[in-house]
Amino acid sequence: MGIDLSKLTQEIVLTRTGVTFNKNNVIGKRGNLTVGNVVFETIERGGNYVSLPTGRFLLTMTKDASRGQVFIVQPDGTFGHNVPTLSGGKAGIMIHSADTPDDLTGCLAPGKSFDAANGTLLQSSSAMTDIFNFFGGFGETKLAGWIKVE
Repeated sequence: MGIDLSKLTQEIVLTRTGVTFNKNNVIGKRGNLTVGNVVFETIERGGNYVSLPTGRFLLTMTKDASRGQVFIVQPDGTFGHNVPTLSGGKAGIMIHSADTPDDLTGCLAPGKSFDAANGTLLQSSSAMTDIFNFFGGFGETKLAGWIKVE
């Protein structure tokens, strides 16, 4: 029996601001993630790193050995981002807590605020908890909902 995707109504929205910064000689890109009525700051790694294209993609919760509780953005198929890697296959793009762009290799990190003077995302772990709660709480391998990238 398949999963009824029409029951997944929760959606978060990523809007890129076009603002870049440099931290530890690594380019960072800033944006906003709207979760219900709350807007979080985001960072991504710039340069020649993969990132989510415009579109709407499925999110699954899981535990990553080095990053803890994360969202995996569906990599392939009808509801996947389908971003290729240089070595073949699809990129493993996640949403997880991070403070600086050198903590990311194509993933997205939310935070409650951004310290522009230091190029640092603040309260990222707390933001992740809030986002998990928006989707009804963390659950290992839980199909959570959608991310829309504008």
